[in-house]
Amino acid sequence: MSTLARKRKGRPAHDMPDNAWMLTFSDLLTLLLTLFVLRLSMSSLSKNPEVAGEIPGDGTAAQTTDPDTEGTHKTPEQSPGALFTGIATRQLTETLGEPLQQQGEKAYFASDFEVERLGDGSVIKLGGSTFQAGSDELSFRAAEAVSALAKGLIGTNSRIRIAGHTDDVPINTDRFPSNWELSGARAISVARQMIDAGVDERSISAVGYADTRPLVDNRDEAKKHLNRRVEIYVFPDKSGGPS
Repeated sequence: MSTLARKRKGRPAHDMPDNAWMLTFSDLLTLLLTLFVLRLSMSSLSKNPEVAGEIPGDGTAAQTTDPDTEGTHKTPEQSPGALFTGIATRQLTETLGEPLQQQGEKAYFASDFEVERLGDGSVIKLGGSTFQAGSDELSFRAAEAVSALAKGLIGTNSRIRIAGHTDDVPINTDRFPSNWELSGARAISVARQMIDAGVDERSISAVGYADTRPLVDNRDEAKKHLNRRVEIYVFPDKSGGPS
């Protein structure tokens, strides 16, 4: 037998390179690394079920949350005008009954009361019948309504301005030499009623305009009574409170 034949007879059927063990070891390392990454990924998913899209245990989709929108869906804050108008309407309803008529953001009540939103505030009008003719004394029903209104406004951080008005019929008495004194006295009477009901006197001011700011032409005898009124203006106190 030749030398070539003897060499072939002594070698295995499949030749393997001398570094075959390195290839096997490399494959093993790759497999171990893959298992490690997979285990790490599963661990992260179990700690953060929202990322996985499922709630552990029930197989239903998770309710994910957008951090940019979380907590932004809140009830819009009520504006001061809506707040004061709502308080006035509620307090007068409890005292005088349901409004006789409503038009938009204006409500008409019995006993000659009216509530209307005015921008960031509200105005409550007391008609001439809330006072005795030629007097600054509130009727019993009107005094009750003003007290109820005042109690509703306590703690609302508001400024209250009360304006008295008359028609052009002159007055000349010992107490009220003119409509200036009468309109001012009626405004002060309403202010006193609100203070007695608990409103901070430092948040209230009162002024009389006599017949200088009519709502209708005083020559209209059928409507001139509308000029006899007291207006309560309620607006937010932007100064931070009474001082």
